[in-house]
Amino acid sequence: MKTQTAPFQETTIAELTRQKDAICVNESKIEEKWYHNLKYLFIGIAFGIVFVKAEIISWFRI
Repeated sequence: MKTQTAPFQETTIAELTRQKDAICVNESKIEEKWYHNLKYLFIGIAFGIVFVKAEIISWFRI
C-alpha cells in the first residue's frame, strides 16, 4: 500500500515505519564536574603562548 505525503512523492508503509525508528536520542548520563574542563583551558593557554612566541599569531599581520 502506498500513501502520498507530498506532491509527486510516494512512500510505503515500511518506509514510514523506518523513518519513525530513525529517531536517535542521546541517553548518555556521563556528567563531569566543572574542573574536568580545566585541562582544555591549560592546553589552550599553552598553545596560545607557543603560537605567540613562534609568531604564528601576530598582530602585525592583521
